[in-house]
Amino acid sequence: MSSGFLQFVSFVCCSPLVCSAAFIDDLATPALWEQSVDELFMTMPKGASFIRIDASSMRIPLQPEFKVADFEHGDVILKWNESRKLTQVELMLYSKGVDGELESAEFKKKILDAETFLNEKLAVEGQLRKGDSRVAGVKCRTKAWQTEKCGVWVLDSLHSGKGKQFTSEFIRLTIGTEAGKGGAEDAVSRESLKENVAREADGTVWIKNVPMVESAKGSGYCVPATVARVFAYYGMDSLDQHVIAALCQSGSKGGGTTMTQMRNALQGLSKKYNYALKTAQDCTMEEMVTLYNQEAKKQQVETLSPARGSIADSKLFDADVLRAARTRNAAKAKKWMAEVKKCIDAGEPIIWDVKVGVFEEKNSQQMDGFHTRLIVGYNLQNKTIIYSDSWGAKHIRKELPWKDAYSMSLERNVIRLAH
Repeated sequence: MSSGFLQFVSFVCCSPLVCSAAFIDDLATPALWEQSVDELFMTMPKGASFIRIDASSMRIPLQPEFKVADFEHGDVILKWNESRKLTQVELMLYSKGVDGELESAEFKKKILDAETFLNEKLAVEGQLRKGDSRVAGVKCRTKAWQTEKCGVWVLDSLHSGKGKQFTSEFIRLTIGTEAGKGGAEDAVSRESLKENVAREADGTVWIKNVPMVESAKGSGYCVPATVARVFAYYGMDSLDQHVIAALCQSGSKGGGTTMTQMRNALQGLSKKYNYALKTAQDCTMEEMVTLYNQEAKKQQVETLSPARGSIADSKLFDADVLRAARTRNAAKAKKWMAEVKKCIDAGEPIIWDVKVGVFEEKNSQQMDGFHTRLIVGYNLQNKTIIYSDSWGAKHIRKELPWKDAYSMSLERNVIRLAH
């Protein structure tokens, strides 16, 4: 494993950012592609983090002081090879989850503006590729600019439907000098996942190097980002959060993604990427309210209305009552913990759908509603689970009492590699 791994903790640079808009000019010259990425790191802003298990890819989240070109863009992804030479740069020019849905004319204008910029910058006309390229199961419109010494510049755009059914998804620019990795053929072996499980002296057992993919700000992409983290951990980071959001038909600008949407999308990819999706339904919200009310009556405290408002409002739940309600069936609760342990011991992170806001959590960015995160470990001695939120480096490893974790649990999904 690369010495630059840093366990995917946020990359903190020790010198001021010097890239700014000039970075796009550098990409259009051979020099940048010939230097070591270690030199490039010194120009990266704070908040950059590794997103591949082999530390060969870095994400720079959207931030005002980092601008690659004259047009607006979001996340920037850098990838490099074993010789530590830059091989690929991805710029997210538009994302439905962050920027909201666009009308057909607006979407096409963004594409035209980017194409015009590239024609002028590279002094070569972009060419539509014969037949639309397929990126992880989604059909994109692709235009490519072939340069002599600075690789291929590829503009992918995705939308669905026509007329009133038109839905914009994303526009992405990928610049590369070598063939990218991160597809199904790059997946690690199922057996090798066990090597990622760390066992610490205090009894903590956890998957120490699940990459951080921070959900794009304001996108409501906790589901796509969480799923993207698992695929990146498996070596298949071409399935990024924006592609997954498109496959899941996620809502725009914070609209979110349901578990049903996620399961349908992942089932559709399973044969191509050679995995099985294992789902455990722990508790529906209706069942949670029923159990809660049964316990509340026993304790002679206020019950909840089964109306949707009560289900969504975490403040109406009493943590002690919910914990007692969910753990009253001790055998079921212990089975849940045993299943979590089995997955973690195998090196398999668990996509975890939860009701947040009932139980106290440190360093949480969401105090109510529903959320998707990862279970990445456990500690049987202090009776906790280790979990991770897709909110950046400060949220890589956090703990909860396992009974609280079980009591808030709605659903668990594991992407299980076939080999």
